[in-house]
Amino acid sequence: MRVLWKSSLVVGLFISVITASRAEILVEVNGKSLPLRVPPKIVKGCTMVPMRQVCEALGARVQWDAAGQTITTTKDDMTLLIDIKRQCATVNGQTVQLNVSPMEIDGTTLAPLHLIHDTFLTDITWSTNTRTIAIRESAKKGFVQNIESMTVNNTDFRHVLYTGKHLQLVVMSLQPKEEIGMETHQAIDQFLRIEQGSGEAIINGVRTPISAGFAVLVPAGAQHNIVNTGTEPLKLYTLYAPPNHRDGVIQQTRAAAMADKEKFDGKTTE
Repeated sequence: MRVLWKSSLVVGLFISVITASRAEILVEVNGKSLPLRVPPKIVKGCTMVPMRQVCEALGARVQWDAAGQTITTTKDDMTLLIDIKRQCATVNGQTVQLNVSPMEIDGTTLAPLHLIHDTFLTDITWSTNTRTIAIRESAKKGFVQNIESMTVNNTDFRHVLYTGKHLQLVVMSLQPKEEIGMETHQAIDQFLRIEQGSGEAIINGVRTPISAGFAVLVPAGAQHNIVNTGTEPLKLYTLYAPPNHRDGVIQQTRAAAMADKEKFDGKTTE
């Protein structure tokens, strides 16, 4: 989940250093110096950088709507919409309040650096010697954990551990006589691995006994269910391809899961 308030701490670490001198501020993106028509500015303690030049250097596509006075920037699964007349922006449709409104100087739109930092998950550093803001795309860390241990120790009905663009990892715990519920994913393939307990896998009406060590593969479009027929919790982990649930979701009970209408909203773990 991406939260925008954290960036004020990151950017704020070097604001006082930047403002201590009137020398021009330089920008470097992914190790390359970025020639700027309009240099960054500090406005009310907020670092403002040329929106198009910085985002395009990060590999994003930037579109200007002259009629609506808006800038739409897209990269991978993230879409940032800025209205230069308003003190807010939208990230994947979610409104984000800004401390300082975007501004236009000599035909160049300057936007808060923290907005770019949070939307596109960049790393930012400041060099006092060269007066350079270095912006670099963050390297994804992925997921490396003992999944057997995490699965066996999990007590939540559903816990989303990691969400990638094309794959999602979830652990589940079904109480005795409990079931996931009959469902069909029209465009999602699903893999399940049983780590503890015993039960029954149902795929298009075919029932198969399952226990620890069993794998179940459910192709897209198949009606399916997993039922705990044993006397102890049935522990499993499952992979969805592509993702099916909202990243980071924890549903402690099946009742909570049934009441929660969440679905994957396009936001990944990193």
